[in-house]
Amino acid sequence: MRTWRHPILFAAIALAFAVLAALGTWFDFSAEERAQAGAIFTSPRVALLVMLALGLAGTLAALASHWATRTLGGIRRVAESSATSQLRTPPTASPSLADPSCAKSPVR
Repeated sequence: MRTWRHPILFAAIALAFAVLAALGTWFDFSAEERAQAGAIFTSPRVALLVMLALGLAGTLAALASHWATRTLGGIRRVAESSATSQLRTPPTASPSLADPSCAKSPVR
């Protein structure tokens, strides 16, 4: 069964929106506010924030993958089994329909 790759895309999009929100906030700061924020966000703290964000994105991806496997996996198995069963057993007509001599005359 193919793996479901959309959770990784979901986590990447969520992370991209978080980065865009942070950049929008940063550019909205005045010069004085940027200096104060620069004193708070030192290199080790920024690295910690990035690692936490990546961990959160990975957790979101794992949860979404688990949910999709449980929810969509059963649906996919049912669809695949019905498609393969139709391919394995060709439809056949009943003998009475195949042989015209077996057909009854209409009752009047």
